[in-house]
Amino acid sequence: ATSGSDNDGIVGPFEYAYNHSSPITLMTALDGMRITEIVVEITQQFSDSLATLIVGDSLNTSRLLSAKQTDLGATVGQIFQVTPTYVYDGTAPVILTLDPATSNAGSFKITLSYMK
Repeated sequence: ATSGSDNDGIVGPFEYAYNHSSPITLMTALDGMRITEIVVEITQQFSDSLATLIVGDSLNTSRLLSAKQTDLGATVGQIFQVTPTYVYDGTAPVILTLDPATSNAGSFKITLSYMK
């Protein structure tokens, strides 16, 4: 947990490569929950700089992380931190969608922090 509360927590880190099928359900957001931070760390540079990563839900697949907020073509060790503000009204799966473009290499780790 990120504070002392049972309603705060961290999911991940999860590591995904260029050839992982997507979308991927990372967690289920509960009513009143807010994803407070998303951290993406490049563990292997994607070979196609047009590769993209988004995180959201079925109603808005980039609600929490848009493609412009990360660069999968960045060098190993590069970290991208995003602090979404959306509060969920009801239960929804939080999904990651990866488009590797023509990449034949690349991987990243992703961690989500949340509070309710």
